Amino acid sequence: MNLKIKYTLPILLLFSTSIVSAGILDWFDFTGRATTGTHNISIELENINPAIEGVSTIPPQSITEDGSSAITFNFQASDADGVTNLNDTTAIASFQRAGEVTRSTSCSLVGDLDGTTANYTCTIDIWYFDGAGSWTINVTITDVNDASTEDLGSSFTLGETTAMTFAPNALSFSGATSPATTDTLADQNALINNTGNDEIISGGLTVTAKNLAGETDSAKLIYAGNFTVHTANICSVGTQMTHDSAVAVAGTTLPKGNHSINDGSTGQEQLFYCLEAMNADLTQQSYTTSGGGPWSISIS
Repeated sequence: MNLKIKYTLPILLLFSTSIVSAGILDWFDFTGRATTGTHNISIELENINPAIEGVSTIPPQSITEDGSSAITFNFQASDADGVTNLNDTTAIASFQRAGEVTRSTSCSLVGDLDGTTANYTCTIDIWYFDGAGSWTINVTITDVNDASTEDLGSSFTLGETTAMTFAPNALSFSGATSPATTDTLADQNALINNTGNDEIISGGLTVTAKNLAGETDSAKLIYAGNFTVHTANICSVGTQMTHDSAVAVAGTTLPKGNHSINDGSTGQEQLFYCLEAMNADLTQQSYTTSGGGPWSISIS
């Protein structure tokens, strides 16, 4: 503790010779000679700020695809005035990274280590769209006198995960009713969700198309090259497909983000399919991918 000592000294007058002047004696009104004196003493104790003594090491972490991961760690705080001087309800921890949402939580007291040092445990959730890289660990605590301390000296690494889902799993072209049909949009568009924390840049999505074979006469084909894929629901300007080959769709991006917002762009991309034309030798029957295999969407 820091001590401030204040004292006052009452004036004590000692006379070594007799004072014979009646006027002076009357003025001081002494009845005897003083032999002792006193000190009035006051002590003011200053509060000592708490201190963070250590933060446990967090090993490299990975996100849980399309979910959250709980990260638990401990830190120790000390107070020279004793652990009872720490305000346990103010123990807070957070993970911080530039450009990312700060993840924070309150921490719980585990126990008293030595009378002046307390141990706290904290659990913070990291979400699937939290960015890869180094995250700073910030812990703070305040004592009962509102003096606080903060530690920003620790960090951990969050790895990059590339993952996605999409729907629907089937497409149809109800407008394609004859070989002469052109510029026919699919009845459905594909909605892709980024379920990881990898930022997919322009052209990062590929579509592998397959020829559609007749279910009655499999020798009759609607070729994959008759289809285009675009990020808008239009024909004639999309990326042309090639049979059994992964083709990067121009302009596609798949940013990381909370795709549950479901606005078509936050953590999402949309693909639209167009049947541009058909070959004239087609016969009346159903044409599907059941024989040659389904189309697929991938992150390049």
